[in-house]
Amino acid sequence: TTTTTTTVLAGGVVESRGYGTRSKTREDVEREIRAFLSREGKVGFKSEARAFFTVWTFITRLPGPRWVDHHPGFLMRGMVYFPLMGSLVGCFVATWFDFAALGLPLDIAACVSTAASMWVTGCFHEDGLA
Repeated sequence: TTTTTTTVLAGGVVESRGYGTRSKTREDVEREIRAFLSREGKVGFKSEARAFFTVWTFITRLPGPRWVDHHPGFLMRGMVYFPLMGSLVGCFVATWFDFAALGLPLDIAACVSTAASMWVTGCFHEDGLA
């Protein structure tokens, strides 16, 4: 039997990069997550609001409250809000298209709505245009 390799990286390269934190073992990462969830990450209104606004400031260029940063724990907890943020951005862009289409040709209205998307997201996903 032959083994097919589907990676261009040598064995152990990914593992040597760690887990995206200062921790080097899976147990350390698990301990960090449990500590986060038992302290500031407890389920509650303030925690959910922070998760929501963390995603808000991550997805858009629009400002959020000053007490919000891009804490990885709240960004992960806020993943549940990504579809909502996508819908809000989509509604914003669709509104620009609809109003532009009232007086402009549709191809120009599409350009206007794309520019609105680029503005509100900071060109977050416009690489899909390429």
